[in-house]
Amino acid sequence: MRNQVGEAPIKVGNSSQLFGLALFSIAAFLLSRLTLVHIGISPVFPAEFVLMLLLLPVPFAIFFEYVAAMPEYGRVAAIVCAASAVLIVVALHKWSLWQLLAVAACAIDYRRPRQWELLTVCIIVTIFGYGTLWNINYILLHNFGPSLHDQTLRTMDLAFYSFFGGSSINYTNLFPLVRDPTLLLIFGNAYTVLFGEIVLAVLLICQTGDANRAVRFLITLFGLYACGVIVFMIYPAAGPFLYFPESISSAGSFLLNGMATDYRVIMTGKGTLTGFGYFIAVPSLHILIVLFLQTFLFRYRRLFYVFLPINLLLIPSTVVLGYHYVMDLAVAFVIAAPICVLFFRAEAKSVAVRS
Repeated sequence: MRNQVGEAPIKVGNSSQLFGLALFSIAAFLLSRLTLVHIGISPVFPAEFVLMLLLLPVPFAIFFEYVAAMPEYGRVAAIVCAASAVLIVVALHKWSLWQLLAVAACAIDYRRPRQWELLTVCIIVTIFGYGTLWNINYILLHNFGPSLHDQTLRTMDLAFYSFFGGSSINYTNLFPLVRDPTLLLIFGNAYTVLFGEIVLAVLLICQTGDANRAVRFLITLFGLYACGVIVFMIYPAAGPFLYFPESISSAGSFLLNGMATDYRVIMTGKGTLTGFGYFIAVPSLHILIVLFLQTFLFRYRRLFYVFLPINLLLIPSTVVLGYHYVMDLAVAFVIAAPICVLFFRAEAKSVAVRS
C-alpha cells in the first residue's frame, strides 16, 4: 500500500511511541530549563526567532509540500521545480514572496486531507526538542567556555588557506571568503534554507500518516544534534564568527548577531540574553542536518532534485561565510554518513514491508 504525498494519508504505526517521545521532549526541556536557572542563567524566549519561523520557513515549507503533491501536467511540474530552485538561491530573503506562494498553494490544495493529530504531536516534539537543544548549548558554553579549542582550529584553518592561497593568510577580515554581492546572497540563502527544509520535512512525514516513520525521523534528527553535543563535550569549539569576531568583515543576520550577543553574555557574565543559544562548531550541525534531510528527500524525487543543488551550496557556505572551520565539515561528514545510511535502509525496509 503506497502513500504518496497528495493521496489520502493512511494512519499506520504505533502512535503511543510518538506520544511518549513528545512527553520525553517536554521533560527534557523542563529539566534543561531548571538546570539553567540553577547555574544562574536566566532563560529567554526567542520571540524574534519564532516570528521569523512563522514568516519565512513555515510558508516556505507549505509551498514546497504542495510542489511535492502537484499532479503531473506535462512539463509543468518540472518547470515549477526548476523555477523553485532558482527562487531559493536568489529570493529566499523575500519573505512576502513565500507567504504569497504559501497562500496560493493552500487555496489550490485546500481539499487534501491532513493528519492534524500526527502533525500536532510532531510540532510539539520539534518545538521542545529545539528548545532543549538551545538550553543545552547555554549549559555547555557555561561549563566548557574556558577550554575552547578554537585557537588550534584557527591554526589548522590558516595552514589550509595558506596552502591553497600560496601565501601567508591574515585571519583578520578573512571572512566571507567571497566579496561579490551576488555570490554572498546565494551562499547566504543556501545557508538559511535549512530552517525551511526542517519544517518541510516535518510536514511531509506527518502527511504520510505513519507514526513509526515520524518517530524514526524525529529520533534521527535529534540524535544527530545529540552527536554534536557529545563532540562538543569532548572537543569544545565555538566557531570563527564567535571566537574570532575580528575575522568577519561584514555584519551578520539578526540570528547570527543574536548568537554572538549570547556568546558574549555567557562568556563574560554581563548583559542580557536574546534567546539564540547555538554555539557548537565541531561538527557543523548545519551539515549534519542537511545531509540527513537530503537523504530523507530521496523518497520525494521532485524535492530531492530541487534541494540537491541548494544543499550542495549550503555545505561550503558554512566555511565561506565564516561560521565554521574547515575541520568542522570533515567531522560532520564522518558522523552523518553512517547514520544517514542506517536511516535510508530503515526507510527502504518500511516501504518494502508496507508494499
